[in-house]
Amino acid sequence: MCGCTSPNPAFNDRQSAVDDESGDGPGDGDGDPSTGDGDPTTDTGDGDGDGDGDTTTTGDGDGDDTGSACQPELTDCDGLCVDLVSDPDNCGACGDTCGADQICMATDCVDVKYVFVTSTRSNGLLGGIAGATFICAEAAESANLPGEYAPWLSTADNYPDKYYSQVGPYVRTDLVVVAQSWADLVDGSIQAPIDRDESGAPMQPAPAEDCQLPYAVWTGTSNGGVYVEPNCTEWVNNGSQQEKHGVVGDAKGMSGWSAAQQCAQHCSAQLPIYCFQQ
Repeated sequence: MCGCTSPNPAFNDRQSAVDDESGDGPGDGDGDPSTGDGDPTTDTGDGDGDGDGDTTTTGDGDGDDTGSACQPELTDCDGLCVDLVSDPDNCGACGDTCGADQICMATDCVDVKYVFVTSTRSNGLLGGIAGATFICAEAAESANLPGEYAPWLSTADNYPDKYYSQVGPYVRTDLVVVAQSWADLVDGSIQAPIDRDESGAPMQPAPAEDCQLPYAVWTGTSNGGVYVEPNCTEWVNNGSQQEKHGVVGDAKGMSGWSAAQQCAQHCSAQLPIYCFQQ
C-alpha cells in the first residue's frame, strides 16, 4: 500500500562478517570469551550483539558492527527498513499495527473514510440526491463497507460543501489515500484518482462521448464541492429531452476528477457516481 518497508542490507551483512572473521558462527552474546560469543576485544569480530558499542551490558558484543544501513528517515524493525510515519504495520513504533479500517498518518493510526465509484451505471434519472444516496448505500452494503455514504452530487439546494460531514482522511477501497482531509479534498486536485469500485476492483469504462471521456462520472459538482450546472434537471431527467445534460467528472483524473473542464454529457448516458463515507 505505501511502499514503506524494505529489507535492511545490514541485517545479513552483520552475520556474514561474524562468520568470516571468527569462523565460530553466531554467538549468544553472553560476553564469555571461552565460547567465542561476544568477547569485548575489537580485533576478533566475533559475537552477534546489537553493535551499539556498549560492551558493559550482557549480550552487546564487541561493538564492531556498523549499525543500521537504513536511510535516515527509516527505522530497522527486525531486519526491515520501515517508515514509522506511514507504515500501518509499524505505526510510530516497530510492531504497532493499525486496524482494518485505519491508515498510519504522522505516526498515528487514524480511522479512514472510504470513497468509491459505483460499479453500477445509471442515466441522469437518479431520483435526485435521495435516490443517489440509496444507490451508494446498496453498493456499500454489497461490499460489506462500514458506515453511511453520500453521493458526490449537487443540486441548487444540496451539495457536498453544504451537507457532507467533511472529516477525512479519504481513501479508496484499496486503501490508497485520495485526500488527507476535507481541505485537501477540495483544494483543486486529489492525490490519487477515484477509479476503484466498492469492492476495490478497477473501474470499468463508462464513456461520456460528448466530453470524450472514457471513464466519466455524474457529479454536477465543482472540485470544491459546490453546485455547478447543468445537472440533468437535478438528477431526475433520463435524457428524453434532447437539450438536457449533466456535468461529469473524470474518474482517471486528479485535477478534473469532479468537473472535467466543466464538460456536460447528455443525460441518456449510462454512468456511475462517486460515493463518500460520512
